[in-house]
Amino acid sequence: MKRSFRLLLLTAALGLLSGCATMLNRASQGINVISADPEHAVAIEVSTSTGAYATKTPAVVFAESSWAGVEIRVVDRCYAPLTYAVPSSIDTTYWGNALWSHALLFSQPLGLIYFAVDPIAGSLWNYESMVVLPVTRLKDCRGESR
Repeated sequence: MKRSFRLLLLTAALGLLSGCATMLNRASQGINVISADPEHAVAIEVSTSTGAYATKTPAVVFAESSWAGVEIRVVDRCYAPLTYAVPSSIDTTYWGNALWSHALLFSQPLGLIYFAVDPIAGSLWNYESMVVLPVTRLKDCRGESR
């Protein structure tokens, strides 16, 4: 009886302390966007899983965690057109959660719940924290960018 109780207590404690990406990450992430031409503000259009908006560099772009990634397009008339895809990758904390759920899977059905929480909540995905756009200024452009 004591052994069963200790095992149950240990399992509960490890479950509460498991490093799940949903508990450690925010649903929205900030991405610092700068251009290779720091002397000028470059007009860009940002597309995320929740919509699109226009801004200028340097900027902090906020995007909801998603497998779809973030797309940044240079729309400035003084710069060559460019589309930069900010890829999404699986957050490292998810792998710890996957190992924990795999260990639980053979002992109890609770393991499936631990494994499924991050993909359902959207916290599974992570973006680069800094993006440098490799822009090329056009020679025939005079004056300020738009």
